Amino acid sequence: MNPKRKGSNQGIVAAWAADECMVGHATVAFKTIDRLSRSGKIHGERSRVAFERRLRSFLRRTGYLS
Repeated sequence: MNPKRKGSNQGIVAAWAADECMVGHATVAFKTIDRLSRSGKIHGERSRVAFERRLRSFLRRTGYLS
């Protein structure tokens, strides 16, 4: 792991996305996630594409996203 990079922040991003979906801001949330992911500001175990795909799936399955 890069010494400048801290542990994964994907869990925090997922929680924020769920909150945004609850208040009807899903589109903006995923545009923000995409932008931050592409710039390397979201990091963790999963690749950028896998993280976004699994997050969308989780949010749909749990009722946050329709």
